Amino acid sequence: MRGHGPSPENGCHGRRRWVEAPQFRSYHTIMRLFARILFKVVLPFAVIGGAGWAVYMLYLTSPSPARRDVESLAPVVSVADLRPGSVEIEIEAFGTVVPAQQVELRAQVVGRIVERHPELVPGGVLRQDSEVLRIDPTDYVLRVRQEEVAIESARAQFELERGQQVVAAREWNLLKDDIENAQEMADFALRRPQQRMAQAQLEAAKNRLNLAQLDLDRTTLSAPLNALVLDEFVDVGQLVTSQMRVANLVGTDRFWVRVSVPLNRLGRIRFANSAGDGGSRARVYVDTGGILSRPREAHVVRLLGSLSERGRMARLLLAIDDPLNLGPDADPDAEPILLESYVRVVIDAGVLDGVCEIPRAALRENDRVWVRDADGLLQIRDVDILWRRRDTVLIKNNFSPNEKLITSRLAMVLPGMPVRTAALPGADIEAHAEKAVEDETATDPTESPGVL
Repeated sequence: MRGHGPSPENGCHGRRRWVEAPQFRSYHTIMRLFARILFKVVLPFAVIGGAGWAVYMLYLTSPSPARRDVESLAPVVSVADLRPGSVEIEIEAFGTVVPAQQVELRAQVVGRIVERHPELVPGGVLRQDSEVLRIDPTDYVLRVRQEEVAIESARAQFELERGQQVVAAREWNLLKDDIENAQEMADFALRRPQQRMAQAQLEAAKNRLNLAQLDLDRTTLSAPLNALVLDEFVDVGQLVTSQMRVANLVGTDRFWVRVSVPLNRLGRIRFANSAGDGGSRARVYVDTGGILSRPREAHVVRLLGSLSERGRMARLLLAIDDPLNLGPDADPDAEPILLESYVRVVIDAGVLDGVCEIPRAALRENDRVWVRDADGLLQIRDVDILWRRRDTVLIKNNFSPNEKLITSRLAMVLPGMPVRTAALPGADIEAHAEKAVEDETATDPTESPGVL
């Protein structure tokens, strides 16, 4: 009889163990796979579907808002009154200060310089007729004395000839009846040619004395005008010759300003007459480190005969009296105007009557403006520009009394569109000009208003 020991089927204690069949193991595996698919695929779709169904139910059960028409709002604009009136106009230009009088001082005689004016240095100021320098006059004094002696000799010779004429006249009275052709020989017998020669010698001696005196006077060189010294070329002890340069001077009583203006502005400018009066008044400003100086009075002198190379504009000359403040009536607080200064000039150009002044920012493309009519509707108008300023424009008054100028900017503009106003009654154009220019600059910082 065979004994039964421990076996896998019986276990370690000899009890019988159930062994799962292979077909049961396949079933369990399929069920676990199905549960995993159900959890990862079907369950998310179920959650999403449930959420969608909840949203749909909320949409169906939510209250419906009442429908009503939306009121159309007209854009709000700033406006200003269009007030026609008389406006003084000016022409703004820029130019350079040049001398009105310029003199090159030269010596007229030969000699050594013995004295010189202390202001004969670059930048020095010389008064008219002041002695600039003196040349050694010794040689010229001696020449004057020599010519004075020559005059006395010629005068004595002339007196002797007159005495000889008296003797010759007596002899001629005794002999003329015995001489043939006495009439022809009368001049020679009466020594008339000798008298004319003696008189001519006396006149020549006087002329030589005058020339010697003139050369003596020329040893002193004087300033021909109130002048500013630009350059000097001599010093004490230096030998100068005739026509040698001594100094370059410019007159200080008046400077000129050479400016250029557009050709279409000439009709508004008056020019001075032959006496220098009647020209349009002007004001001259000097830029002193970014700060404009006090204006200096000037006036238009004449129109130059050529156009400027740049811009092909007309060139004018303006006169400034006492530009360096050297006169007795000079203003001590006024800034001197130096030569070659680049200055701003404002010329009075008269008055325009019956014009409207508007901000430059209110002038739209193609010389048009926007206005608000009496019905509160925006209208686009073409305008006639009569004058342009730095910040404003003068236009012809072609507007109705109830129309207002629109100064603000709009993104979209249609003729006849309604607009609302934000301006106070009686708003002034000038009050809006500065703000409109600031808005224009802020919108496009690369643009800045200029003067045309």
